[in-house]
Amino acid sequence: MSKYIKVAVSVPLRDTFLYCLPKDMIGKDWTGYAVLVPFGNQIVTGFVLGEEELVNEDDIDIEIKPIIDILTEAPLFTKKMIRLFEWMSEYYFYPIGQVIHTCIPSLFNISRFFTATITKKGKKAVEELPQGSEERDLLLWIMQNPGEKIDASIKLLKKMQENGWIKLKRQIRKKKKKSLLMGRSVDGRFTASTVIPERLERQQQIAISKIVNALKKGNFSVFLLFGVAGSGKTEVYLRAAESAISAGKQVILMLPEISLAVYMESLFRARLGERVAIYHSKLSEGERYEQWMKMIRGEVDVVIGARSVIFAPLPRLGLIIVDEEHDPSYKQEAIPYYQARDLAVVRAQLEKAVVVLGSGTPSVQSYNNCLTGKYRLILMKKRVDKRPMPDIELVDMKKEEGKGIFSKRLICAIEENLKKGEQTILFFNKRGFYRLYMCRGCGKPVKCPNCEVSLVYHLKEDQLKCHYCGYHTSKPDKCHFCGARMFRTIGFGTERVEKKIAELFPEAKLARMDTDSVRRKGAIAKLLKRFLDKEIDILIGTQMVTKGYHFPNVTLVGVIHADISLLFPDFRASEWTYQLLSQVAGRAGRGRQKGKVIIQTYNPEHYSIQSVTRHDYLAFFKEERKLRSALKYPPFSHLTCLRFQGDIKENVIESAYYVSELIKEMLTEEESQLHNKKVDLLGPVEAPISKIKGKYRCHLFIRTFEPYIHAHILKNIQPLANRFLKPREVTLLWDVDPYFML
Repeated sequence: MSKYIKVAVSVPLRDTFLYCLPKDMIGKDWTGYAVLVPFGNQIVTGFVLGEEELVNEDDIDIEIKPIIDILTEAPLFTKKMIRLFEWMSEYYFYPIGQVIHTCIPSLFNISRFFTATITKKGKKAVEELPQGSEERDLLLWIMQNPGEKIDASIKLLKKMQENGWIKLKRQIRKKKKKSLLMGRSVDGRFTASTVIPERLERQQQIAISKIVNALKKGNFSVFLLFGVAGSGKTEVYLRAAESAISAGKQVILMLPEISLAVYMESLFRARLGERVAIYHSKLSEGERYEQWMKMIRGEVDVVIGARSVIFAPLPRLGLIIVDEEHDPSYKQEAIPYYQARDLAVVRAQLEKAVVVLGSGTPSVQSYNNCLTGKYRLILMKKRVDKRPMPDIELVDMKKEEGKGIFSKRLICAIEENLKKGEQTILFFNKRGFYRLYMCRGCGKPVKCPNCEVSLVYHLKEDQLKCHYCGYHTSKPDKCHFCGARMFRTIGFGTERVEKKIAELFPEAKLARMDTDSVRRKGAIAKLLKRFLDKEIDILIGTQMVTKGYHFPNVTLVGVIHADISLLFPDFRASEWTYQLLSQVAGRAGRGRQKGKVIIQTYNPEHYSIQSVTRHDYLAFFKEERKLRSALKYPPFSHLTCLRFQGDIKENVIESAYYVSELIKEMLTEEESQLHNKKVDLLGPVEAPISKIKGKYRCHLFIRTFEPYIHAHILKNIQPLANRFLKPREVTLLWDVDPYFML
């Protein structure tokens, strides 16, 4: 009797497919393995979701094909995780095979290539084509090497096939396994403080007790651990992880930044031993493979990483910790656009685990979930050892003389800090040296040819760069528009801040922490170690410096321009501003000395900035919740962004309006499942950045007041929309619960 398996294939189809196992493979459970399968006239990768029982094989009127090969030596995911992938496929409305392919690392090494055979027409072409021509040389090679891998451009091969000279065949082959150096350090480690507190604060004891009790019960629970910066949340994480491990369970610790994952790995490894794995996208392919295999073999108790760590294949998962749960970087900005924090809650619910969402500045959504009873709130209002919160001082830059980067107050404070031998962090959330390179003749900035954005000047490379597509060029000799040869520079980034600080304080030891300065492997760990060892006096950086690091000697934090995030065209702009400012302020005064924070702003009266100065999250939340409720924004609704993009602007806009009308018609049809459902359409409208990477962009937002309504809409409109969009070469993408509206 044949044995059948259900396979999710990596193609844009929502169904799963049935395959049979060759006789020599029957008797083993292949769930979770990656496989090669025939699909139509091609060979594709797929993922085994389990065995299928057929009631009556005689009733099947199609041939069920056997799988071709097994691509992995072990399963890539657990059986429990299949329900998570199914939930993602339904909620984010993407085919399950593509969902799994995106979420699971490329651990199955395969190569794709073309082989070809020459036709009679091709042999005749060899005689007619000129000696030394590219086509003739390639035809001769194919004649001599039939069925061998061809090293030529796809464009040329397709052209030769269209001419009838060759018959192409797409092939797929397993690569040979690379040997790995076991036990090597990943991403460079440094040793952070490993001192175990002699006593816990009362608020820490209460928090740990609640989490441990939930772990003992073995039921699904979600805690929002709302603790101010310096209140000892990390110690709560460590004790909760120890409790889970002692009960035979495994732990995922998810962090918003890879740099923070490196920092936290040292803490957890020092306390919990070597059964700690780190997993993130900056590891090499071999390192990712090594870490993943350790998880599969059950050799780790804790996995630490950024958002992709939520897919760690831990069979005994008992605890998921999401640090800085409010951070927008948990949102995946590529298909299938998932929110890793939300997936942590879903996975825990499916596997009866406990989730701890930690933050000193909770997201409006999570805190609102506490008010509605979905989450349980744990408060930690005080810093450990009775350390005071830092004093926060606002500088109204409208009243400052001149147009310098730094206020007199901030310069004086940095000078005082240097004299005391204490460290300073300067936060400015823009990279580069000059933000604009502008023609003096016509006033137009030098723009990216692929994106509707201005290029940013970077001093180190002496180049103008696009931060969206990576385009770069040297400084122009003359204006592309008017021919003038005079340019002026406007604005500043972290590079220029660093240079100005070096001029003001030549004796100070400086470092910069942004994605330009820590590109090399291990650079983050080295920089953090130097700062921890007091080898750096002033650290200048973007939002990378705002995360949950503990540097006891930092007593001054300066915020160069607090208003940048307020200017974002997004309903969360005020929330992000409050969170960024509060988080970076929390880096000050975590040791014996009290901290000071100086915030330079042009909007000192804004409620988000005022709430930061008073360390008053509730005041901010009440104001923000009132606005969101009035405007019907999340958490009081569900948003889905339909993104249209293409090479021709008019086609993109036309397509967006066509889909908008489709949805309106569907909502008015009485027989429709969505009839009388409350749905708002916002747009269509050009995206705030109307062109990125050569593609024009248009947005249409669907606002609903019940979950999963968006999936019904997308399911119904997709076939008609595709027929309209395809000939116009317009692509439609959808982002459920969007975070970035640009």
